[in-house]
Amino acid sequence: EKVIKTYGRDGMISVWLGPIPSILVFAPEPVKALLSNSENINKADIGYVYLRRWLGDGLLMSNGPKWFHRRKLLTPSFHFAILKDFMGVFNAETQKLVSILEQKTAEEGGKPFDVCPFITRSTLDIICQTAMGATMNAQEETHSPYVQAIQDFADIGNLRSMRPWLWPNFIWYRVLWRQYGTRWSEILSILHGFTKSVIQRRIEERREAKAVGG
Repeated sequence: EKVIKTYGRDGMISVWLGPIPSILVFAPEPVKALLSNSENINKADIGYVYLRRWLGDGLLMSNGPKWFHRRKLLTPSFHFAILKDFMGVFNAETQKLVSILEQKTAEEGGKPFDVCPFITRSTLDIICQTAMGATMNAQEETHSPYVQAIQDFADIGNLRSMRPWLWPNFIWYRVLWRQYGTRWSEILSILHGFTKSVIQRRIEERREAKAVGG
């Protein structure tokens, strides 16, 4: 906060992430200009490059014509009429989140605590139910393999992204791969396995529906 107040200008501040100059945007006006721009959509390698091992080259990671094509395919899925059908999921998971936060507040005796993990798990439950048709129950089963894999993926990714000297692969694999490599492989196996199981289940459901419909 002190850095932003001291060096911030017009809702932005320039910083160096190791050898790479970066701009952090924190005010509504520049954020709106950035997010509503349909031309400057290329993602920086820092931060995104580690997600590619999990998400591949989908909508979040792609650029240029590939991004526009996939965005066009997905746009109808976010129509208000479709989102309206998910209000029951939104409300149910939000009420569950509020109940869990109230319980946590009572346990902490009114002291401040980090709400990010709770919101993350609630968001995961909503996304899994609405986008994948799968019930994860991450808010209650906080130690499930999938939930833990996502957390560990973020932890290891942040560990590397916040240390510029670990960005080159030849350093990463020689310095910390022995410590994190096995877990990293397990994480990717869990994440990809879940996605493949959801896709396979949806394929089977469509086949069964088609068979019943003649």
